[in-house]
Amino acid sequence: MRESSLERGCDDRLAVAGFWTLKQGWDGLPDRQVFRKGSDRSFWIEYKTPLGMLSALQKARCRDLVEKGQRVYIVRTYDELAKVIAVETLNANAR
Repeated sequence: MRESSLERGCDDRLAVAGFWTLKQGWDGLPDRQVFRKGSDRSFWIEYKTPLGMLSALQKARCRDLVEKGQRVYIVRTYDELAKVIAVETLNANAR
């Protein structure tokens, strides 16, 4: 599967689960900032194919975000996305 196909499919699944995404265009930032509808909190997703690797800049940006208290997920499959949705839904319901 191509990364662009994974992105579209995941964005559709996120929308059905009550999230909306913002595509970021800055070099090295994860592909999407994801928001839960009705919440001011967000998390980040970097989409990669199963064999795709993060660049050095992407690793640094993800590390910077995590150090600032942001949650960052690397998603390679729809099953991985389902786990992210489950975790983030639990996090939102726990607040």
